[in-house]
Amino acid sequence: MLISIILAISLSSPAFAEDKNTKAEPKIINKTDGVIYTLNYKKSIPSNFTKFSGSEKSGKKTYKITWKVKKEFESKTIIYAKVKLTKKKKVKSYTILYNKYGDKIKTIKGSRDVYVDNGVKWVELNTNAKKEKYKWFFQKRSVVRTFATKKVVKFYLNNKYINTTSYNNLNYTLTKEYQKNDDKSKYVLSSEFVQSDNKFFYNLAKKIIKNNKTDYDKAQAILSWMQVNYKYGNYGGSRYDALTAYSQGKVHGLNCIDSAHLTSALLRALNIPVRYKQNGYEDGDTFYGHVWIYTYVKHNGSYKWLCGQPSAEVSSYNESLEYGLNSHSFFPNWCALDHLEGYYLVSHKFNMQKFIRYNNKWFRTSQYVIFNNKTISKTWIY
Repeated sequence: MLISIILAISLSSPAFAEDKNTKAEPKIINKTDGVIYTLNYKKSIPSNFTKFSGSEKSGKKTYKITWKVKKEFESKTIIYAKVKLTKKKKVKSYTILYNKYGDKIKTIKGSRDVYVDNGVKWVELNTNAKKEKYKWFFQKRSVVRTFATKKVVKFYLNNKYINTTSYNNLNYTLTKEYQKNDDKSKYVLSSEFVQSDNKFFYNLAKKIIKNNKTDYDKAQAILSWMQVNYKYGNYGGSRYDALTAYSQGKVHGLNCIDSAHLTSALLRALNIPVRYKQNGYEDGDTFYGHVWIYTYVKHNGSYKWLCGQPSAEVSSYNESLEYGLNSHSFFPNWCALDHLEGYYLVSHKFNMQKFIRYNNKWFRTSQYVIFNNKTISKTWIY
């Protein structure tokens, strides 16, 4: 998708403003202080027939100026990634505990760190390491072409011609900017319950994937490792973040939400995009709810979101050709299930059903923080 075309004249020559028109007829592209510059061309790419002409007045003198392209002597492509910056702020927090009947039991006052927006920076992807690190971020590609031109200035006084001065080998650049890809950065970034920027997860993931090269094979290896090493924990809500799930899950097992936290941390540590999915299923008077992950990998020649079931024990999954990653083989098949209205969710985060342990008991919670004198609720995961 073409974003913009930017022209710039070197030395003291005025800079041309943005122009997206590629038609043959003249087009006014800059008008300041009585100076009018027009762009005449038959092609979007400059040629020997391309001219930039204009005029300006100073008292009774008139200068008619023409730039003519002579040759192109440099062309380069630059790719930038758009990186959103954040900063950490400590804020007051209030955690409300509820019992299994939904009764409010206690409010715990405290503080916590939150991350807030702090602008944007454009990172030039001039090394392979940067290209890999930022490949899921919004990117733009700039094609910068530099041309040698001849500048001809004709002088007039009271509309009578006086003389002509020519300047050879003046340079101008033509920059075309394109959107290179969409932004999937939120699916690889660390969060409160998915601490994928912790070196522990990167080192662990590297051990798990061994010599696997493709993201698809790496995702398969991590899902299989989860299914072999963690039994299903039959409890509701979310009790653990990814770090705690790694250790506590070996003792108590992990339910579907906390399995998804740990799996997401391992995959994101390898720069593989992951998102959560929640759905429900009703069988007569019985209701089933489930949370699992989708990972964005190249499979059968193209990138796609593929279903993965980290909480499926090894004895109950098969490698599904339809969905690409290890899936539940028992009923219902969550990967293929229709969306249940009011329970369906697809997101880069899972910000609900948080449980904490208080006085040796588990309580469902809600939380809000005070930020800039405003109350912000449901901020467990961000």
